[in-house]
Formats: sequence, C-alpha cells, structure tokens
Amino acid sequence: MNTVILSKLNSFSIRTYNDVKQFLFQILGSDQREFVREFTWLVFRKAAAEDKFCSLFAKLLSEIKQEYPVIMEEMHTLHTTYLDIWNTADSSDSKVDKSYRLGYSQFLAELAALEVLDLEMIKTTISSLKACIVECLSAEAHRKTVEEYMDCLKQLCGSKVPKPVRAMIRELLVEDLEAWIAKSAKEYPALSNKSRFACMDLRDLLVK
Repeated sequence: MNTVILSKLNSFSIRTYNDVKQFLFQILGSDQREFVREFTWLVFRKAAAEDKFCSLFAKLLSEIKQEYPVIMEEMHTLHTTYLDIWNTADSSDSKVDKSYRLGYSQFLAELAALEVLDLEMIKTTISSLKACIVECLSAEAHRKTVEEYMDCLKQLCGSKVPKPVRAMIRELLVEDLEAWIAKSAKEYPALSNKSRFACMDLRDLLVK
C-alpha cells in the first residue's frame, strides 16, 4: 500500500491535486491506523525533500485533517520525532534525514500559515532550534551549522506566518537575536558575518 501511496505522491502537482486527494480519502476511509501513521510520515518526508511542493503538501494535510482528525494525533507524534533534525550529534537511530532541515522548516511554516499546527507545537520547534543554536555558538567548527539554522529560523518566521504566531516567536527570539548581534566573534566564534546579518534580518522581520 505504501508503494501505491508513494507513487501517487511522486506524481503530486497542482494539476493532479484533486485526484490525489480523492484517492487518499478513499484509502483513509478504511480506518487503518497504521496506514494513517505511514501516510503522515510519507507526506512529511516528501514535503521536506521537495520544497517547491511544500505549500501543496501543507494544503493537502489541512484538508485531510478536517475529515480525519486522527491525522493530527500522528502529526504531533511525528513532530516530536522530527525535533531531532536540529541536533548536531550523529545518531544511527535517527529516523530523519538532517539534510532536509530547510525543507522541513518551510513545510512547518506552510502548516503554521494554514493553522494546521497549534501554537504549542510551533513554540516547541522554535525553542528547540534556539537551544541548538546556543549550544553551537561557542565552537567555530559549527559555523556552517549555525548559518543553516539561521536560514531555518528565517523560513519559520516567514511572511505567511499568522500574527499570533509571529508575536509568540518575537517573545521567544528577539532578546536572543539582539544578544547574538552584540556579542564579539571571540565570544561567539561560530557566529559568522552571514549569521549576524541573518539575525538582523530576523529581528527586523519580527519587530515590524
């Protein structure tokens, strides 16, 4: 069954959207919990890997969850697992591909824009990412990682994010962004000029 679903998702586009959605409604109607779990995993993986389709995948989940609320239960579980994507330590047990950090961030932003994710899930994501950045700042070897994390934050704080979510993110991040901008390279060796400019962009975006 997963092979059939993956085949449908591989052909997913604006043109095939309604066809794929109706097909998935038929399958989800069978009330197989294991299938729902695997389906949600597949959607998250595809969206993270193919960022140009993030908005379509987010729309798909937003419409399917209205008919099948169990999707939200699986999304909460999946979201908790996906927080591991920010960890810098290698883990052979990790179920997520960390090369998809940016795609995953964009997908979360799209889900937030459609109010698929609740405020607490978004708060947990931002808090986890912030903690990982703080952990990296003292090691120059993590410069590229911090730059990537800043790009992820910019995705998560994009223009599509609703005002209540933006206000919550502002409370979580602005003071830290100000501190990161003010600190010297000696104090935060992992904070490159590129990362500092990203901090400035984020601060300006959040205080509008």
